[in-house]
Amino acid sequence: MASDAMSSVPSILRFVIECLLWESLLAEYVLQAATSVAGHLTSTIVFRCGGDD
Repeated sequence: MASDAMSSVPSILRFVIECLLWESLLAEYVLQAATSVAGHLTSTIVFRCGGDD
């Protein structure tokens, strides 16, 4: 039983590491997209509010 658990640990670790790697890549992409969208929204809002003055 114990030896089976120990043999499955490396594959679990690899799975976790791959998930974390994908998560960080995805997070970086989402962060860039959110920053880009936020910048666009901010400039649009500033332009509209500034235009009303």
